[in-house]
Amino acid sequence: MKIEFRAIEGYAYGAIQPSVILRFPKGDAGLAVRVASLARLLDFFPAELDPDPFGAEAEAQQDIDHPPALLLRVLAALNLVCGDRRFSNITTFEEEAREVFALPTLSTDLSWHNLTALSAFLRDTGGQVTAEKAAALFEKMKAFNRKFLPGVPIQ
Repeated sequence: MKIEFRAIEGYAYGAIQPSVILRFPKGDAGLAVRVASLARLLDFFPAELDPDPFGAEAEAQQDIDHPPALLLRVLAALNLVCGDRRFSNITTFEEEAREVFALPTLSTDLSWHNLTALSAFLRDTGGQVTAEKAAALFEKMKAFNRKFLPGVPIQ
């Protein structure tokens, strides 16, 4: 599946902070094969993370098995585990033949690295997500992404 990623360092789509924009081709089944793996990974995130990143009224919120929305849930959760803060909900809309998601973030670089790490993790684990593998991913990304957060000294 081809996902278009765009970093917006200014305010966009109602967010009061930078955002990353992810565009998914409508009807593309490429991500659907990863639904079970993404859902399993989502189970291993700390319970205190935001359970509703889209807001109660969002249509994408209603279907947890919708592949792009599920990927955004996992990406948003990984961002939070890494120290990111989101001051508004993920925005969803349609644009031509694509579904578009705007994910507010403190660091667009952090979001990019987490997205590529998720892709590699799903490929490398072959969809066999365990608590140990998830914990290792979280710790690795938390350490790696520290440099992208504002106010955190680079070591």
